[in-house]
Amino acid sequence: MKTSLSFISSPGRLLATALLLCAVAPCTTAQRPKLTEAQVEHLIQIHAPDGLVASQIEARGITFAATKVDLASWTAEGAGPRTLAALRALILTGSIQLRTEPGGTVSLDGTSVGSANSAGLLLLQDVVPGPHQLSITKAGFHSNNQTFTLGDRETRQIFVPLVWAGGRLTISAQPTDASISITGPSSFSGPLDAARCPLGTYTIIVSQTGYVTQTRALTVAADQSYQQHFQLAVDPAYLKKVLTDAQTHLTDDDLDSAIRLSNQALTIEPSNASAYAIIAEATFRHGDLQQFVQDAGRAIQGGQSITIPLMHVHNFPRHLVHEVDMTISRSGLKFSYAPGVKCNIPESLNYDLLARPTIIRDASNTIVLHLVWPVHPQGFGSIHELDFVPLGSGMVRQQLPQGTIPIFGYPTVFQVPQNADAQYKAIIDVIIEASR
Repeated sequence: MKTSLSFISSPGRLLATALLLCAVAPCTTAQRPKLTEAQVEHLIQIHAPDGLVASQIEARGITFAATKVDLASWTAEGAGPRTLAALRALILTGSIQLRTEPGGTVSLDGTSVGSANSAGLLLLQDVVPGPHQLSITKAGFHSNNQTFTLGDRETRQIFVPLVWAGGRLTISAQPTDASISITGPSSFSGPLDAARCPLGTYTIIVSQTGYVTQTRALTVAADQSYQQHFQLAVDPAYLKKVLTDAQTHLTDDDLDSAIRLSNQALTIEPSNASAYAIIAEATFRHGDLQQFVQDAGRAIQGGQSITIPLMHVHNFPRHLVHEVDMTISRSGLKFSYAPGVKCNIPESLNYDLLARPTIIRDASNTIVLHLVWPVHPQGFGSIHELDFVPLGSGMVRQQLPQGTIPIFGYPTVFQVPQNADAQYKAIIDVIIEASR
């Protein structure tokens, strides 16, 4: 804008305005020429009457494309509201609603005008009508130029995409919750699905508790896609330690810890028969017999055995009981008891000799687990029998009527747990499944 004129008195200003208007346009009935930018600016600077200047702008028009920047400048110089309104009505500039890559640097006709926001949007206002060129650049992308023509007061929506100039990386792992770390020119954490990756060499580390960590180096080239899959192998040392700790807790009767550690082993190796065996023995002691049958079957099918603590009942010549461990495997049953116990229980029984186990009441009316097998392999001759009650069963002496003298000692019965029948059924189910 030109420098403001010195003060002119009001009558002098009117005279100067009239002379100026007549000078630029003879007072005739012919159509008068449009006002130039310099003439409008001069009228504002000499503080010509607001209504007069506005009427001239409205009647004659202007020869230039006024912008909002011009309006702000003329407002500062004292342009009246009617003058500004007349000029504002003649503004012909348009706007551009640009969509491109987030963070892309935007230039219009060689001049930087800003950057796209996080959504990839940038609004350009007060753009003069006519032909233009947009240029978008961003590190790691191919630049893109686009030409267009903007009409008077047009709002143009323009999409200028940028093509990634680096590589794309897809990374997956098994197990799926493994930790994936990628370091290099940029750092990532996986898994990745066609993720943009700047050029350079990267180190990929995939790890998970209980598995052997894998590390790979990868060099990413321009416009290339890479797929990397990691299949982690179980760490044998870690798995062995977890199962050893679980067995220790089982031995110490810390059943919850034994189950927790065994389940941890199964997350690493879902088919681990040793883990199922520990869980089966722990759940039997816990009284979760349905889970016991399920996991005992898995353990035995996987080649492991299940050991159940019981008590062996002697009915003749005396009513006695002692602890015994019954081990169930695919080959048969095994029995073991503490040293010093005098008992003729066989060390093992093959399934081909064993009759189906049953639940009966013995001579003392105690509910017991009953096993039967013949002396002769072909089933001839006498048979052997074994009776068992749950661990913790107690022997109670029966009270005789007053004055009665026992001949063979006081008769005894066993008090067994309330779920004894359920325990027997669960053991029978496991034996039948193992013998198939």
